[in-house]
Amino acid sequence: MKINFVMPIFYQNKPVGGFKIIYSYANALVRSGDDVTITYMSDAFPSYRSIGYFLKQMTRYFYHKLFKYFPKKVKWFALDKRIRLVIDKTPIKYTFINADVVIATASSTAKIVKSLPINKGTKFYFLQHDESTFPVDHDTVSTWGLGLHLVAIAQWIKDRVQKKYPNVPVSIVPNFVNFSAFPFSNSINHRKRIISMLIHDDPIKGTVYGLKALQIIKNKFPDVGIILFGTAEKPRGLDFDFKYYHNASEPELSKIYNESMVYVMPSILEGWGLTATEAMQSGAALVTTKNGGVDDFTTADFSAIKVSAKSVLALATGIERLLTNDQLRQFIAKNGHDTIQQFTLERSIKLFKNILIAEMKEK
Repeated sequence: MKINFVMPIFYQNKPVGGFKIIYSYANALVRSGDDVTITYMSDAFPSYRSIGYFLKQMTRYFYHKLFKYFPKKVKWFALDKRIRLVIDKTPIKYTFINADVVIATASSTAKIVKSLPINKGTKFYFLQHDESTFPVDHDTVSTWGLGLHLVAIAQWIKDRVQKKYPNVPVSIVPNFVNFSAFPFSNSINHRKRIISMLIHDDPIKGTVYGLKALQIIKNKFPDVGIILFGTAEKPRGLDFDFKYYHNASEPELSKIYNESMVYVMPSILEGWGLTATEAMQSGAALVTTKNGGVDDFTTADFSAIKVSAKSVLALATGIERLLTNDQLRQFIAKNGHDTIQQFTLERSIKLFKNILIAEMKEK
């Protein structure tokens, strides 16, 4: 198959979970013999308005085209060299590559994909979140009803779409863990008292609640170590000691997870919860909010401690349960690790390709 993923922006140096999933699919597809292109719309050439505006945007266009992203390579993820990257894409329809399948990957690209002629491919829309909850909403809810073939990563996303559009079919392809990048290398039984957590600028990630919960824990258990990581700048003004990894590599993340006794996910709403699955695979016991995404791979008090979102006290209490009851902590960690073993890339790519092929045949 000839497949074109249409993405909204090009991040050369910044790791992004949703992009990581798409890049993993792209790698797997090209290695199975498919022809894969990734088209980025972030610097689409704007429409003509006036001579001055035109000249200004021409300057901007050539700057992006010639300098901004040179060389055109994603530096934070090992993309297969056979994948074609098209950056600074103009939205002019005929300039898109001809393909068997074209996949919108965000609400900002869904209408563009919808408008493409039939020779650009059977049209899909890959849903990793409800983007109407993001700081910038590109009319997300309306894009669900455009008539594209919808593929969601989690049940809660499907439920939300079908609450608005009951007759719109939505396929589910769950996310996966890269087991080679995140091996289980440290015994669950004898871990140091270390807690880790992702730091994120987006309020929906619940970082402020997580940090306040960690403050409570640190006050009560001064011997506990705290490891934070993320793409945001190192947090300032915290009243407890911590180690921070900025733009952590996969080997660094693997080390963090395997050192951790507990991993905390304080999100208000989570598309899936990629870092949670990576931590569970690595043997950390998960304390998470009931944020939607984790429901597809966690069971309360079996494979995770699940608490209400936006509650500092609930998060702190959940963490304390594991710090003060090592039998429970080991029980949660072992069950979490065992549960994650089913979420393989091989399973997900098989489901994904079967959906693409089935829709192409119907076409």
